[in-house]
Amino acid sequence: MQQSYGDQSKAKLIGGIVAVLVVAGVVLLADHLKAKTVANGVGTAQVLPTGGTTSSASTAGSTNPTGTSSTTSSYKDGTYSAGSAYYVPHSQEEIKVTLTIKDGVITDSSIINSEGDRDSAAYQQEFEFGYKSQVVGKSISGLSLSRISGASDTTQGFNDALAQIANQAKA
Repeated sequence: MQQSYGDQSKAKLIGGIVAVLVVAGVVLLADHLKAKTVANGVGTAQVLPTGGTTSSASTAGSTNPTGTSSTTSSYKDGTYSAGSAYYVPHSQEEIKVTLTIKDGVITDSSIINSEGDRDSAAYQQEFEFGYKSQVVGKSISGLSLSRISGASDTTQGFNDALAQIANQAKA
C-alpha cells in the first residue's frame, strides 16, 4: 500500500530531525573529548610573564608577583599572568589572563583574547562581558568556570590559564 503525501512528509521530517540530532551529538562528543585532552595536559599552553613577552615554559614557571606572602592562605599575594592556546573549529586562539590575588582571593582580573577570526571574536567578546562576576571576589583555590556566554572553548582556555596562575601563586 502506498504512503500518503502527509505520511511521506512526516517520515522526511523525522529523518531530518534524527540526522540533526546525530550530528549535534557528534559535535558535542568531539568538543568534550577536546576539552578532556586539554584538561589532561595534552594541549598547548604558554606562560606569559607580566613583562609582556611570550615564552614557552612549564606551568610551574612563575611571573614577577608583587606583594608579600599571605599568612592566611596558601597563595602569595600579587599579580600574575598566564596564557593558553586553544582550538576552535576554524583556528587556534589564545587568551592571556591577569589576576590579582590577596589572601587567596581574586581581587581583580583582566583578559586579552586573540580574536583570530570573526566567529571566535564574537564568542570571546561575550565571554569577556560575562566572566568577571564569576571570578572577582572568589577564592582561587579550586576555581574553575563552566561555559560562559556560550563560549566553551574560551572558557576552557581561561581555566587552563587560571590553573597555571594558581600554580604560580602557591606559597
